[in-house]
Amino acid sequence: MLTSCVSGAQLSNYAIFLTHPMMAPLSIVMTSISTATAVFVTPLLSLLLIGKRLHVDVKGMVSNILQIVVSPIAAGLLLNRCYQTLFAAIISFSDFSMCMQSSLLALALANKFFQDPLVGIPPAISVVIMSLMGFSLVMIRARKKVRVS
Repeated sequence: MLTSCVSGAQLSNYAIFLTHPMMAPLSIVMTSISTATAVFVTPLLSLLLIGKRLHVDVKGMVSNILQIVVSPIAAGLLLNRCYQTLFAAIISFSDFSMCMQSSLLALALANKFFQDPLVGIPPAISVVIMSLMGFSLVMIRARKKVRVS
């Protein structure tokens, strides 16, 4: 349930880009909105859906999501604005992103706010499955490009 309460993963944007490139901008906008609203939506959904069975620390979750999600994004935007040349060099040198944010955020919240260690198992499984799915999509797409060439 916790994995479904967190924001959408950026890996979905990549999967959409590979399968339906024209829909990628819509996917990016939807993921951006879900990430921006995650600070309030994730704790509230957790309280509504999980709160009947487990204690949910809403204030703690808001604080933790601000630290895990919003602070790095805000710092990156600020640094990119101040040091555009440096960031352009970094981006051209490395070609990776925060593609597992959703499952990793759920795992971090599960470990921090729930006493039962079993709560962390579904997000951990989700991390593995999302990684395998992403890798599989890349391999399938690469094979299709080779065949077309």
